[in-house]
Amino acid sequence: AQQGPRSKDWLMEKLGRLYKNMSAQNDFQILGVTNKANSPEIRKAYNLLLESLKENSDVSNSDPEVVELHSKILGRLNRAYENLKD
Repeated sequence: AQQGPRSKDWLMEKLGRLYKNMSAQNDFQILGVTNKANSPEIRKAYNLLLESLKENSDVSNSDPEVVELHSKILGRLNRAYENLKD
């Protein structure tokens, strides 16, 4: 069920925890795949994470802090994917 917009505090807490956890993980851990994952498995994991982030992180309120943290998380996901996709 689609929920209404999340509060800024809720989003900042959730995104902050996610970003902090990502900073302590390697690319495989960020994408949730093993170090033996093939290209299709890596792509699938990446796409699922992007979709989940989109569904669970309503940045439509355009608060600059929320948008900045969301962008950092997307950047880290993108770097992990770029490093592993080949």
